[in-house]
Amino acid sequence: MKKLKVAMMGICMVVSLSVLLGQGKEVLATESENYTINSGVKIGETDMSGKSQEEAAKELEEHFVKLGNKEISFLIGKNEVKVKATELGLEWKNPTIVEEAVKLGKDGNIIERYKIGKDIEIEGIVYELEYSFDKAKVLDVLNQKCLTYDTEPKDAILERVADGFEVTDSVEGIKLNVEESATNIMQNLTDSWGKTEEIKITLVYNSAEPKVKSEDINLIKDELGSFTTNYSTAVEGRTQNLETATGKINGTILYPGEEYSASLAMEPFTVDNGYAYGAAFEGGEVVQTLGGGVCQVSTTLYNAVLRAELEVLARSNHTMRVGYVEQAADAAIAEGLMDFQFKNDSEYPVYIEGYVAYGQITFAIYGHETRPADRTIHFWSEITGTTPAGAAQIKATGAPFGSIVQKQNRHDGSTARLWKDITENGVTTTVQVNSSTYLATPDVFEVGTAGLSGEDAAALHAAIGTSNMDAVHAAIAAIKNKPAETEAPPETEKPTEKPPEAPAGNPPANPPAAETEPSTETEAPPTP
Repeated sequence: MKKLKVAMMGICMVVSLSVLLGQGKEVLATESENYTINSGVKIGETDMSGKSQEEAAKELEEHFVKLGNKEISFLIGKNEVKVKATELGLEWKNPTIVEEAVKLGKDGNIIERYKIGKDIEIEGIVYELEYSFDKAKVLDVLNQKCLTYDTEPKDAILERVADGFEVTDSVEGIKLNVEESATNIMQNLTDSWGKTEEIKITLVYNSAEPKVKSEDINLIKDELGSFTTNYSTAVEGRTQNLETATGKINGTILYPGEEYSASLAMEPFTVDNGYAYGAAFEGGEVVQTLGGGVCQVSTTLYNAVLRAELEVLARSNHTMRVGYVEQAADAAIAEGLMDFQFKNDSEYPVYIEGYVAYGQITFAIYGHETRPADRTIHFWSEITGTTPAGAAQIKATGAPFGSIVQKQNRHDGSTARLWKDITENGVTTTVQVNSSTYLATPDVFEVGTAGLSGEDAAALHAAIGTSNMDAVHAAIAAIKNKPAETEAPPETEKPTEKPPEAPAGNPPANPPAAETEPSTETEAPPTP
């Protein structure tokens, strides 16, 4: 009987197993098997072995919150902007992988499930987390947090101090390309997210280099050449013009190859631009004009440039000689007509310093000295010819009789050359710098004739026509000293009655008051 029971049990087990294997029907796992993730399964970097779907989902949600708070760095030049992933619209794209992980190895017959479970346990399986970012939110972050770093380039500032120079560093300009930066960010996040602990993304921007860079002007240390001229502080308009024009040149930095125009730097010669009326040469005469006297500024700068041995591109002498430099050492300017121009033909930037103080104008040019230490230069002027000034020009004006104003001083004309002696290694070489021609200009006087008539007017005009001021002075003196003519009293009718006699002792009538003589002093004009 026992043998029969055992046989029957064996038959049942075989039949049951054959049914499972032969028919291939799926057999559902137990409840615990259906909702527990097999050993060896990872979702992202997280081991999900033995976790239920609910536990796995909760753990991934916590992981996602941490990811959302992760900082991403945007680099803009030397600037860094940090943002959280959630600000860029971070989203989890494949949350269904939790359910897939739970179901893994739960389908099929018991042998298939066993086999899959062992394979997973030995080799492991990883479900990759997939994320996405919102480009619209990326654009918002760029516009709100990164555009603030858009800057214009800032030149380095070179300031002259007592013991040399002080440099304020230059700043590179930045112009962010928002659209290209957004595309770059999206691509970098797609490629790098979850693969590296730190994410730094360089944004796309256009850089604008400053014209004056710190590294360049740090080379400016040596005085290459300087020059000083003197002027009279008594003439206010001229002094104002010298200060204004010098101030517009002071602080100029020229890079190698750059050209400079003194006239363009000073113009326009207007009241609004800081100029006053001063004496200037115009058409061979001295006239009062806005900006009069600024030629002394260009002349002083010219001589400093010569001593720095920079290339002179344009220079003109005055029409008449000036008194503040030797002949052929001047450099005249006239708006639209004459200019002093030069070029920085050295290999390094140069700095122009100019100042006006105590009746002197000084310009100094600084740079990086490359000339031999034993090299010396000396400039000297040679007068090659002279032309005597003609007779004085005397003009009658409607000013009060006897007034004399000298409008222009006499200058002989001349031709001159400026020479340069260069001594190096004990050998001196002389080269010509320029040649100049100056017009002869006579004395010019204006004589007042107002109030004269008849013979007196004729006499003074005749003296003026001689172009001889001695004759003019004599004529004025003769007219002033001429005795006054007396007029006969008008006839009166005899009275019918004898008038009463005046009391004795009455004083005679007072004589007429004497005329005040007008001034005959002359006024010499200042040198333009």
